[in-house]
Amino acid sequence: MLLISVQCWRMQYAPAVLADMLRVPAQVKFGDDLSMQFHFAKWSVIGALMGLAGCVSLAGDDPGTWYQTMQGRLPSGDRLYICHGFGCAYTDRVDFTRADRRRLARFLRAGRGSAKAERAALSKAVVWQEKRVGRAIGSSNDIGGLDLKNAGVRGQMDCIDEATNTTSLLLYLENNSLLRHHTVGRPVARGFFIDGRYPHASAVITEKKSGLQWAIDSWRRDNAEAPDVMLLDRWFRVRSRDLDRLDMENG
Repeated sequence: MLLISVQCWRMQYAPAVLADMLRVPAQVKFGDDLSMQFHFAKWSVIGALMGLAGCVSLAGDDPGTWYQTMQGRLPSGDRLYICHGFGCAYTDRVDFTRADRRRLARFLRAGRGSAKAERAALSKAVVWQEKRVGRAIGSSNDIGGLDLKNAGVRGQMDCIDEATNTTSLLLYLENNSLLRHHTVGRPVARGFFIDGRYPHASAVITEKKSGLQWAIDSWRRDNAEAPDVMLLDRWFRVRSRDLDRLDMENG
């Protein structure tokens, strides 16, 4: 019997995410042991090849395809649809006000001098959004990292929720011409089980001048704490426990 643990989203979303990564239909139902073993063997082979080839190119696609796969909703005007409960189990709308837009504009003005400064500003914007959203939908006590006991609980978020919500904020900023040095990409996923890591997802931006892609990953820490911002190539290789260790060493 094959036992699979999932790091940051509900079991039924794993085949959909992996299929989305590999662009093939997701037909696996994890309740069917025989089907699961057959398909997992296929995923393992393809996953190993994908791991050798690299997955960074997946970040350049239209973000809208992510929302279709995850049953989320793209932001519309000043309205964002916030996912929570793990795997976008719940979606609540949050309307940004003019005051909200001005606050975000102040963050981004402070980062207009360089791509590095803009990424620092985006980190602050993510923290602000999580505070703002927390008051609106009850996610202020969202627990970061591996927390499977809260799957299905309103206000708690896994990496699918976090990647979706961060991307929604980034798209809102882009749609309001507040990004100068970056464009918003499609969230990406990493981990194939056989490579010793569980599946995980993150929002992505691309630096206009250099073409470098960056992960903005708000899953690992509690609500309204600074996200991990790092080169996407490093994000694909790093393990969450290594980042936790660095946090402890840096106090």
